[in-house]
Amino acid sequence: MPVQFYIMLAIIVPLLVLVVILSSKEKNLNSIKAKTVGDGQHGKARFATQKEITQAYPLTAFTPDLWRQGKNLPDSKDAGIVIGFERKKGTPMCRLDCSDSHTLAISTTGGGKTTFFLYPNIEYTLACGCSFVCTDSKGDVFRDYAGIARDCYGFTPYVFDLRFPLCSDKYNLIHLVNKYIALYQESGKPEYLARAEKYAKITARSIVHTKGFDGGGQNAFFYDSAEGLIASVILLVSEFCPKEERHIVSVFKIILELLEKDSDSENKETYFHKLMRQLPPEHKAKWLAGAALAAPDESMASVISTAISRLLSFIDSEIEQLMCFDNGLDTEKLCTEKSAVFIVFPEADKSKQFLVPLIIKQLYDECIEFANHHGNRLDRRMYFFLDEYGTMPAFPDAEAMFSAGRSRNILQVPIIQSLSQLEENYGRYGAETIKECCQNIIFGGLSPLSPAAEELSKSLGNQTVLSGSVSTGSSSGSGRKGSNQSFQMIARPLMTPDEIRTLPMGEWIFLKTRNHPMHTTLKRYSDWNIILNQPFNIPSQPLKPIRYASRETLIGSVHQRFMTHNPEPFILETDYEPPAQKKQFNSYS
Repeated sequence: MPVQFYIMLAIIVPLLVLVVILSSKEKNLNSIKAKTVGDGQHGKARFATQKEITQAYPLTAFTPDLWRQGKNLPDSKDAGIVIGFERKKGTPMCRLDCSDSHTLAISTTGGGKTTFFLYPNIEYTLACGCSFVCTDSKGDVFRDYAGIARDCYGFTPYVFDLRFPLCSDKYNLIHLVNKYIALYQESGKPEYLARAEKYAKITARSIVHTKGFDGGGQNAFFYDSAEGLIASVILLVSEFCPKEERHIVSVFKIILELLEKDSDSENKETYFHKLMRQLPPEHKAKWLAGAALAAPDESMASVISTAISRLLSFIDSEIEQLMCFDNGLDTEKLCTEKSAVFIVFPEADKSKQFLVPLIIKQLYDECIEFANHHGNRLDRRMYFFLDEYGTMPAFPDAEAMFSAGRSRNILQVPIIQSLSQLEENYGRYGAETIKECCQNIIFGGLSPLSPAAEELSKSLGNQTVLSGSVSTGSSSGSGRKGSNQSFQMIARPLMTPDEIRTLPMGEWIFLKTRNHPMHTTLKRYSDWNIILNQPFNIPSQPLKPIRYASRETLIGSVHQRFMTHNPEPFILETDYEPPAQKKQFNSYS
């Protein structure tokens, strides 16, 4: 009994001493941890679990060394966006998002947009055999991948280099109008003429609405009329001018010459009026120019001047070498065969950047048109990797491009440096629409002062965490100190803005509609076992002489086609003569 007593005493006494010490110790704020508590009273945001990641985003081997030999190639149905890097037994593995969603990538300069995100995606897209269009502001992407696409994957590369047009493939801005006018003249099918008219209007609208156009305000009449005038002259040049003269610079030259007055005319009318009078009443070129035709002389001159001012950017001897010759790219081949299109533009020269949205918009529209006539959906997915999307001039009807392409298996991957670039180019509502159309968002490597971190932090949501307070006081009688501790639940962002800004190099956050965000890793292309071969170069081509359409040739062609069968189409069978006073009122000369 005494032995058991001493044993119990040896156990109880130290425990009592420990309790006294702990109870007398002051409570510390560091003991309150921000752990998740409650039932989501202030938010249930969390990162996706490994099980959820595995179910939503398949993992596949990333083996470019085998793919380039034609081995273990993924099927085109498995095409997707590379959003994560893992390594199993020494083999690189890629985490994929295979949904039909547009993906917005956000990273500042030097944040890894190209070498960490774009290069692995281009390699996987090539392996899947999917055509793509890629913008390139430095010339690195086409030099590194055009040769690999051609030699290793059997793609046909097209390079439109706005920096060095003599080292570029050709791209005629009105080639679609030329194409369908020629098909209409061969077959007589009205649907071809309708397509030519459609692309003439789209091209004219893109030209007028470029460079951040805001609608014209009180001068909207002149811009709308100029748009119709440009579309009208595009149709006339494509229909009546020789093949070598059918290009956008001829359109500029014709409009400039039509502004002059005919000295042989009794009323000193412009050549524009003379040309339009020779067209049959139902010709669409006459209708498109109707607003300019109906305007008084001074207003018509303003309309023509507006059209000329929007076409001035095309007056460049180097750019003419790229845009005044037949196209090397056929959009039908882009949709049905393995094609890689690289559009290279200078970062510093703003005078040439306006062409990038025009070219991409045309390619995009023609791909949609092709899909509409072939089951309303492309058989193989097509990607538009739009690097430096925020640096380029605003795309005409950008919001419609996002909504129209997704259902037709045409996906965009705009890559920007900051969300503020979207608002600057497209306005507040346009930027919001673009962000909502991109159901995938991936970001990382933001600037220390980036305001996008606050918005991205809000988009990640809040979680409910533990918080509390500690109050310390002393008893007046005994002088003994004491501490009281209280706890409460508060909302905390899943990631604070400073945590987003300080993400290590190679760490990214991926957000997807109806899924929890994922913390992912992307490595530099060399860690993916991507080997860049010898740089792809296009040899410099000699300057070619350019033929321009002339007013005399155009008027003569129209006269020969329509006037020979009706030599006096303007003599009305009536004795009515317009009052001379009204003519003087409409003429301010």
